[in-house]
Amino acid sequence: MEKKNNKLVDKEKDLKNVVPDTDVGPDVTDASSAAHGEPSRSSSNREQMRLVNKIDFYKWKINLLTELVDVEREQLEKKRDRRADTLKEKQRRRILSAKLKASDEDAAVGELYAKRIAEFDKKQNLNFREYRQNLRRAEGLLNRDGTLKRFELDEEGNEVPFEGKLSDESAELLEAFRVSQCRQREGFVEELKRKAREIVGEATEKDKENYESLLKSDLAEVESFVAEENKKIESHMDAFSAKTQEKIKRCEEKLAQMQERLAQLMAAEEEKFGVELPPDVILRLDHLTMQFGGLKAVNDLSFDVKKGEIFGLIGPNGAGKTTVFNCITQFYKPTSGLVYYRNREDKIIVLNKYSVHDVIKTGIVRTFQNVEVIYELSILDNLLIAAHTQYKSNIFAQMFNTKGVRQEEAVNRKKALKVLEYCGLLEIKDLPPIGLPYGVLKRIELARTLMAGASLIILDEPAAGLNDNETIELAQMIRRIREEFNVTIFLVEHDMGLVMDICEHICAISFGKKLAYGTPQEIQADPVVQEAYLGTSEVKKEAQNG
Repeated sequence: MEKKNNKLVDKEKDLKNVVPDTDVGPDVTDASSAAHGEPSRSSSNREQMRLVNKIDFYKWKINLLTELVDVEREQLEKKRDRRADTLKEKQRRRILSAKLKASDEDAAVGELYAKRIAEFDKKQNLNFREYRQNLRRAEGLLNRDGTLKRFELDEEGNEVPFEGKLSDESAELLEAFRVSQCRQREGFVEELKRKAREIVGEATEKDKENYESLLKSDLAEVESFVAEENKKIESHMDAFSAKTQEKIKRCEEKLAQMQERLAQLMAAEEEKFGVELPPDVILRLDHLTMQFGGLKAVNDLSFDVKKGEIFGLIGPNGAGKTTVFNCITQFYKPTSGLVYYRNREDKIIVLNKYSVHDVIKTGIVRTFQNVEVIYELSILDNLLIAAHTQYKSNIFAQMFNTKGVRQEEAVNRKKALKVLEYCGLLEIKDLPPIGLPYGVLKRIELARTLMAGASLIILDEPAAGLNDNETIELAQMIRRIREEFNVTIFLVEHDMGLVMDICEHICAISFGKKLAYGTPQEIQADPVVQEAYLGTSEVKKEAQNG
């Protein structure tokens, strides 16, 4: 355990070098943003990122120290139990040896002689069978192989049933031999009983007293040993916990200071970008623009997505639909404009301030145009990996596979099995995804989004590559997911039949600009949308005629 603790101490030292206690440090985020051509952030955002990183570090350190106390106690208790078990085994052997001398061990003696009787009976049966076969062979009733003859030849050489039997004299001899065998057995059993009584009778009252006193003394010795070991453990843990709690207190003080500072910065930021969303709105794009050099993939786009609805984003190829998704999930940092989101706690946040790996923690999960499953793992393992954001235990706890980790794994496994059953994948849960139909792979992706505990699911071309029947099943599944899991669905799709069938509201874009927003009926009737999809009036006529 000391070796493990030393490793942990070394690890803490390394982490202190990575995340220093000072409030000033190099802005790695800005350097990375500049390398990727992203616009630099304000000093306020840089300070927020530094504080967030340091807060995460101190939270990890506090959890590590807490887990360390639990692991230390667990290791000491295991060591105590091993030593107690060793002592109990030695005493058990001593007690068993004493017990063999006591009168209550007659059952063991009985088992021994029952075995001898069984051996005697087996030998007797063999003797009787051999004697019976000799008599029958002497009178010609047996074949060469020792079996009773079934047929004989008559005068004409034909086979007829054999009717031979022992003579009366031989039958009397056989019965007399059987009776003698029985008498021998009775005599043998009586002799064994006599010997058993003699052995049992050798156990004196002194032997009984020795056994009982040995039993009591050994039990008292075990109890005394365990009590003494418990005192040692408590004494060690008191000193160990005091030092650890002191470290935890210092970390909590620093954590509280940084959280207070971060709250001040966030409050100032919210005041700067603050907006009041209607209670039924979960997502708002406010003048969103994404520019790549001289190309504006998204151009001043604004719309709302209502809570609990199925929302569709449509447009011709190259209209900027996937870019919008990437801006929402922060794969791309928007050139300008803001993305507001109502998170699980019903708090309005600005997604622009979040890194791409933190967006999922807010309750937003997305799929991609290409199926992104791990083909080397089973379907069940793919779902369990998708639930990584639901784990509260740290790396240290995972490394030691603590009780809390095992409980979390059990909960997530149970949830995964329910999701697989809901999506019709339970029977193939142990199979790898490789070689499965494309429609099944799409269902696996949908199942993974449900494992992440999302409140907003973003689907990028979910019907791509599916046939008509699979598309119908997909539409039914999307509706069920929305109703049963109480989530909002935001999808990009080229299949207009699917979009018009399941969406409550639709936003149509072209070249990154909004063309129309409304219900499916309003979008279908909008002449601007028709022109974007069908072209000029001459093209529309050709499309209608053709």
